[in-house]
Amino acid sequence: MMITSIDEAIASAKEVARKNRADAKFWNKVKGVGVFTDKNSEHMFNVCEERAEHQEQLVSWLEELKERRETDRWISVEERMPEPRVAVMVYCPERKNQYCAFYADKHWQVFGAYDTVWEEVTHWKPLSQDPQESEATSEA
Repeated sequence: MMITSIDEAIASAKEVARKNRADAKFWNKVKGVGVFTDKNSEHMFNVCEERAEHQEQLVSWLEELKERRETDRWISVEERMPEPRVAVMVYCPERKNQYCAFYADKHWQVFGAYDTVWEEVTHWKPLSQDPQESEATSEA
């Protein structure tokens, strides 16, 4: 199966992790039964557990990537507007300008300058996290 989206990649990694957890459970039950040597069963159990952990870590990273992509994308003003008086980056295609601005009272204001954005704003996106916030998120 060809994976064509991050959602499909997440689902696939979750399924592989689930199967490896099930295999690990099987090998754990086999120990002491006498069908395989305990050494072989223990090895297979460890391999399956490790593979499951790797896939679960992959799921975590993919979900983080998906969230970052969503928060860093340009949003059309036709799709939705930002919360009033919240600073965002805006894009004005006529001169390809970007401003830190906020929307209030039916117009855009340049943040901190008390100046109106006179160009047409077509897109906006949330500001990046503060360095302390992004570092804490990446360490979690």
